[in-house]
Amino acid sequence: MNDAQLAQWIDMVDGPPKPIAAHHIDSPRPTTWLWPNRIAVGQVHVLAGNPGLGKSLVSLDIAARLSTGRPWPDQPPSTPHRQPHNVLLFTCEDSRSQTILPRLRAAGANISRIYFHNDGTFDGQPMIPRDLSQLLSHIHQASAALVIFDPLLPFLDAKAMAGAHRAYQTILKLREMARCLPCAILAVVHVTKTSYRAAIQRISGGAALAAVARSVSMVTPDHREENPDPHRRLLISIKNNLGPPPPAIGYSVADSRIIWHPDQAPSSIDPDSLLSLPPQKPGPDPVKLDACTAWLAQQLQAGPRSRAELITLGATAGFSRSTLDRAKAALRLAHAIAPDQRHLWSLPTPSPATPSPRSDRT
Repeated sequence: MNDAQLAQWIDMVDGPPKPIAAHHIDSPRPTTWLWPNRIAVGQVHVLAGNPGLGKSLVSLDIAARLSTGRPWPDQPPSTPHRQPHNVLLFTCEDSRSQTILPRLRAAGANISRIYFHNDGTFDGQPMIPRDLSQLLSHIHQASAALVIFDPLLPFLDAKAMAGAHRAYQTILKLREMARCLPCAILAVVHVTKTSYRAAIQRISGGAALAAVARSVSMVTPDHREENPDPHRRLLISIKNNLGPPPPAIGYSVADSRIIWHPDQAPSSIDPDSLLSLPPQKPGPDPVKLDACTAWLAQQLQAGPRSRAELITLGATAGFSRSTLDRAKAALRLAHAIAPDQRHLWSLPTPSPATPSPRSDRT
């Protein structure tokens, strides 16, 4: 794209809506995939999930693979490398030098193909739709095939998102940006806390983002009963308008990077049943509580010990005070106060065996 074409696109995106027939970008054309059946050029895609599940790490793994041309997680490792592409990152929650760059290096990225929005191009944080012309120029200068907003919502003008119609028009600007250059846009968002709803309805950003996005993926803990690993997570497809729904991919997080387990994910899964779970009672991880209960019973085998001592030892072993208290309740520990006012815990005294009923009849 030359400068004259860029100016034309900027005018189209920044200006008032024009008849669709006036723009050749809406003529039929084949889908160009960056990640087959998951991320396509010229489209908006969503990656959603609760905090702490590795959404940002997944997006950086995608950026790293795109920058080197390495096979995607759902492809055999022997797959020939693709042409590498540039990636532009818009981030506002993590430090570029302390967090993002180390994570990209851990993911094996070609750093020379990774660009950042906070390199002096913008005076402050860019906002959509206010800074569309600058955004288009910045993406064009980076020759980015993929643009990642992590997270998306801080880059959207709150006034422009007020009301369903305004929100829809704002999100449409994202799609116009993707089609103009062309590039793919990956919007990373959280999910709402509301349960008992369809998975697609839990995307932060509302119905407009879910409607405009051509594909929506979510990360979620693998709560299936047949999964023995409490740390296993899943990347699952919620929506795909461009091709067949791709299968779920298992993954875990280690050393600030994603470890993919494509062979350990379910062949078929119902996203709504997995993501629309009833509210859970607050408390520790069940596996952690079981481990703490076994540890506490072992500590008390030799006799009573003070609660303060057990709390100190438990902290060293990785158990919080609240988890210890729950383990105490699970074990039905006896509680006594020593002459020096220490609170002593001890295993319950086994009750004497009750004689079984006997018949005098011979």
